[in-house]
Amino acid sequence: RALALIHLLIIISSLCLSGCPDISHLGSECTDNSQCDISWGEYCSLQDCGEHEAIGTCTIKPTQLECSYANSFLVCGCNGAEYPSSCWAANDRQSIKNYGPCEE
Repeated sequence: RALALIHLLIIISSLCLSGCPDISHLGSECTDNSQCDISWGEYCSLQDCGEHEAIGTCTIKPTQLECSYANSFLVCGCNGAEYPSSCWAANDRQSIKNYGPCEE
């Protein structure tokens, strides 16, 4: 078993030698998506849509598969679009403006 684990670690390490993404900023503070690695699936998760000089956190967005299992509760994203759940908003790299329909 130990030998199999060592082989697996060697394989994983060799894959990263050919260009693994830099995730060192994952979890770091941000004020918008441009400060996170969008190519790696990150977005800036903000409170209050960044109003009042809010600081967010670079977070990996959930997958569509993960969101298909999420409980549905309508939310309004910071972009003014309605999503069936906060998971789907995060999948679209959007923070939550409010729960329920978007207000006009």
